[in-house]
Amino acid sequence: LVSQVFTSGHAYQLISVLLSLTLFNPDVTRRMDRFIVEELVRYLRWLVPIGFLGVLITKSLLTAFDW
Repeated sequence: LVSQVFTSGHAYQLISVLLSLTLFNPDVTRRMDRFIVEELVRYLRWLVPIGFLGVLITKSLLTAFDW
């Protein structure tokens, strides 16, 4: 369980860094369509943390009740 949590945490950090380098970077967003970037940023700011919590809860429950 601990290794699964660490692996999921590293994946979450990698996704966050990649988003920071691309969509959340003002220099990159100037080159893309403004409306699409705004919608993606609005969507991803909620989706990534909630998805991470969902993955952690699912992995924890599957590991805890694996007989």
